[in-house]
Amino acid sequence: MKKILNNTYFFIHKCYAYIFSKKPFYYLNRIIFSLSLGPIGYKNFLNFNVSGEKNLIILLNKIKFKSALDIGANKGCYSNLILKYTKMNVVAFEPNSDCIKFLIDIKKKYPDRFHFFQYALGEKNQKKN
Repeated sequence: MKKILNNTYFFIHKCYAYIFSKKPFYYLNRIIFSLSLGPIGYKNFLNFNVSGEKNLIILLNKIKFKSALDIGANKGCYSNLILKYTKMNVVAFEPNSDCIKFLIDIKKKYPDRFHFFQYALGEKNQKKN
């Protein structure tokens, strides 16, 4: 059975590559490619319900974690969701100064549970301009 599936895959792959490598089908191929990535979690951030992140946070709340890290917090959407749906404390890291005003707003809303630092986290201890 595995051999049949494998051979079928390669046959379909060759046909697909032959057809969609042609210039008139390029745009359609891009659409199909983009649509196919969503179900495996790539670029499917339409909202927290569709992406599954809300369900993950509800599950984490059932496990009763006390704290969460938001590394690369950006504007703090994920931190805000954790704070809204759980009793966890959140420590966020975001180096981008354009995002700090959003994190300050979250800090005002959850002063005892939200802490953020304007740092990037990585494997090397260095400063970048």
